Amino acid sequence: PGKTDSGDVEKKQINAQSHILQNQNLNDVEENDMNQGNANKKNSDTLRVEPMQVEEPLKKLDKEDLNPPDHLDAVRMEQDGHLNKDWRKEVFLGEHEDFDQSTREEQDQKLKMVFYRVDTDKDAHISYTEMETWIQSKVKEHFDEAAEENNRIFKALDTNKDGFVSWTEYCIQFLVAHGYDQKTSEKYMEDYEIIEVNDEVRDH
Repeated sequence: PGKTDSGDVEKKQINAQSHILQNQNLNDVEENDMNQGNANKKNSDTLRVEPMQVEEPLKKLDKEDLNPPDHLDAVRMEQDGHLNKDWRKEVFLGEHEDFDQSTREEQDQKLKMVFYRVDTDKDAHISYTEMETWIQSKVKEHFDEAAEENNRIFKALDTNKDGFVSWTEYCIQFLVAHGYDQKTSEKYMEDYEIIEVNDEVRDH
């Protein structure tokens, strides 16, 4: 006791030096990582490029776009107050025009496909709740499509992009949709005598 072996002292010194070097290396690594992280962050901030918002070119309007529809999809009554005879088909099948033009075998196949989609619990029966949920989803689908279509038509009519459709903007696009050229249609708004508009177009 009281005596210390010189070999032990040397080992302790070596261990202490090793420990110091390890800590120093760890600190260096952490500092490098931090610097690298800051560099990466700076680079990412500098080099970040927002995706370009490219608007698709507007589709040219046609007569059907500007005429009121004969009936409103998925609404029971037509605009003139009569029953929409295709209402039941639309709220169950969606786009029923293709269904009407299909063969009997194709119609059967589509009905089976719809049946299995409506039958969400797969018990081979359609419950009231399943039918109600399905019809609500098809009606919403119709209104979403109508909203998207109305937005497209509005953007095409609002040529000066002020968020409003003026009578001049509407009338010019209406004439173009009915076969008159753009320049003539624009001049027509200044001088109604410049072109002869047939009675049907004038009534519309």
